[in-house]
Amino acid sequence: MVRAELALAPERVRDIARDLLDRVRRARELRVQVAAADADRVRPLLPERAILEVSDALEPGDVILRTEVGELDARVEVQLAALERALTDS
Repeated sequence: MVRAELALAPERVRDIARDLLDRVRRARELRVQVAAADADRVRPLLPERAILEVSDALEPGDVILRTEVGELDARVEVQLAALERALTDS
């Protein structure tokens, strides 16, 4: 269902990327990985210091952001797993 939503509204990847970028504003090193289909949507959002990497291993809508202090993984399956854990832990 989530993949279907991303297929119907591929621009949603911009919202996902924007959310991640807001969390790491102070990072000096910034690498953003996306699927090839999303590169042109995400590129305008990136600060100058960011490096955009296109990954064949990612699906449209997936975003992985790496900085010098860690990684933020917003792949759809990772988000769904976190949701499932939150629902079963409560």
